Amino acid sequence: MSDPNRSEHARVIARSVLANLESLQAEGLGAGDLGDVTAICRTLDASAVDPDSAGILVRRLRALLTAAHGLTGRTFVGWLDDIDSST
Repeated sequence: MSDPNRSEHARVIARSVLANLESLQAEGLGAGDLGDVTAICRTLDASAVDPDSAGILVRRLRALLTAAHGLTGRTFVGWLDDIDSST
């Protein structure tokens, strides 16, 4: 995630995930993973995340969101895949 735009994209996705937590839960995101998803998104939304850490967080967030099997979850996973594959 050396490109600053990738970090910004991760930040935007993190904000979107936070705004859609209820939908993600309805699509299968477990209550046990909700805290991890929230913490990762809040960290990605912080401006002081180094690129290597952001890459790790993007992959972890993607793994957690695969539990949400609906359109919202699949959309976020696809966006995170796009960020991760462009490293």
